[in-house]
Amino acid sequence: MISDIQSLVAKWSNTLCSGWLTALADFNRSTKGNTMKTLFGMLITIAVLFASGCVKQYQANYLDGRWRGYITEKGKSTLVELRLRDHQGRIDGKLTILSETGEDIDKGMAFEIIQAGRSGNNLKFIVPLAGKVDDDTIAFELLIEGNRLKGHGHELRKGSQNLPVTFAKQD
Repeated sequence: MISDIQSLVAKWSNTLCSGWLTALADFNRSTKGNTMKTLFGMLITIAVLFASGCVKQYQANYLDGRWRGYITEKGKSTLVELRLRDHQGRIDGKLTILSETGEDIDKGMAFEIIQAGRSGNNLKFIVPLAGKVDDDTIAFELLIEGNRLKGHGHELRKGSQNLPVTFAKQD
């Protein structure tokens, strides 16, 4: 019952947000040549978007989707895909290996991300490669920069090196 209500609210909110953005585009077209009217209309619309929570909703859901990047270790790059989902601040997802690694991890293997958290533009999570948290688990610390996640990963093994990584948003 509660999930049905949450789903209904989310659909209503999405409709409201897209409706306001469509209204802004229509208003902008109708005021071509009148800079003051256009500016005033944009300010009103932005205020309404903030008040209705549309901007906050966009920021919260921005992580949702597929992100691709390379993890480079010992001169060898491995293509990986990170699928993220932000459930009102609770982040989950999977890291999938998309290229051969030459190690004991095969192309196509997928690993759940756990202990994911976001603070401002910082995203942290860990990926247990053996199905449990051990020395081979990789901890990621990333900075959200527009359509990129930049930072590093490192094994929890003592003395491990930071592995630079950049993910680019795919959808």
